[in-house]
Amino acid sequence: MSLNAQQMKVVSNELYLNYELFNGEEHVILSELEFSPKQLHDSLEMDGNSNGYDVWKLRDYLIDKLKEQGKEPYPFSILKENIWFPYRKTW
Repeated sequence: MSLNAQQMKVVSNELYLNYELFNGEEHVILSELEFSPKQLHDSLEMDGNSNGYDVWKLRDYLIDKLKEQGKEPYPFSILKENIWFPYRKTW
């Protein structure tokens, strides 16, 4: 799945909205996702350095964690169903 520049901006915005809504501690997020700080930054920014597996993992992580907190995740308009990037759930 390849996104154009406008779609990447939309995805980045939706990831940031959910990231801010979650308001988790970065070191915990990094540990639970098994991400480096660069992986997290690249996934949130969607600036061409991001990895599809990491983006989907972050998206699903944020949704799960927000639901655990009893919060309604901000809806994703483009990342609706992951059929291209399977990953191992680490949280």
